[in-house]
Amino acid sequence: MGQWYKMGLAAHLSAKKSALERLDGYRLRLRKAENDLRHKEDERRVVADTLRRVNAENKSLTGENKSLRADLEAANKRGAERDRQLAAARERIESLETRLVSAEAAASALRPACYTLRLALNDLGAHAEHAPGSDRTAFDFSEWTQEAAGSIVEVAGAYGDCCARVLAGFILSLLHTHGCEHVRDFPQHVAGEWPSNSQFSGAALKAF
Repeated sequence: MGQWYKMGLAAHLSAKKSALERLDGYRLRLRKAENDLRHKEDERRVVADTLRRVNAENKSLTGENKSLRADLEAANKRGAERDRQLAAARERIESLETRLVSAEAAASALRPACYTLRLALNDLGAHAEHAPGSDRTAFDFSEWTQEAAGSIVEVAGAYGDCCARVLAGFILSLLHTHGCEHVRDFPQHVAGEWPSNSQFSGAALKAF
């Protein structure tokens, strides 16, 4: 009976030892699993922190992208406005060049007219002062030409008025010399001899 007791005790101790060994194995695996879990939790936190940083950087980049897009659109608008202004400036320059060519042509055409007007004024006894030189602009030629033409018209009008008055004086003197009272009798005495005395000339000048 003692032998059976020893054998039962040995079996019990062996089973207990095996159970303890298995328990130690479970504990080791549990500890390893806990360590792995803590490690994975640390990795998860690192990944989460990295993800938050990436999201923040993504938001920052998105904001910068919007800002860059706005700057690009503004730059494009400024470029378009600058191109429009340059095109308008080119058109104005071309227009000014065309007007300059026209002005030079007009000045060239007005120079002979100015010369002719100066001769006409000199022939009428007027002094053609302040006449523009060859280096003056078309506006100067045009302005002086208008003034000179106005002077010629005034002189011509005065000359015509003078001739009309002198002619009327001669007609009146001739009619008076022949004892006529109406101008319709003037043609009858035109073919005759005109008096040459100073009284006739004086009457004409008096009529003027």
